Amino acid sequence: MEELRCSMQDLAQQYGITDPRVIRKSQMLDKLIVQYMTSLPCKKSKVQTDMPTEELHRRLESLNRLRENIEVLEQS
Repeated sequence: MEELRCSMQDLAQQYGITDPRVIRKSQMLDKLIVQYMTSLPCKKSKVQTDMPTEELHRRLESLNRLRENIEVLEQS
C-alpha cells in the first residue's frame, strides 16, 4: 500500500491530481485499503461521549472531505 501511495503522489506531482493515471492509482489504493479493512476482525465500538465538541467537528469535517473525494473519484 505504501509503495502504491508513493507512486500515486509522484504521479500527482508530475501530472496533477485530475490526471487519469493518478485517479487509477488512487482507485487501486482505495481497493487495497478496503480489502485490508474488511480483513480485520470486526469490533463493536463505543461512542465516545466525552470528546470535546471541537474534536467532533474536526472529525466530521474530515469525514465529509473524504466522502467528497470518493464522490469525485466515482464520477471520473
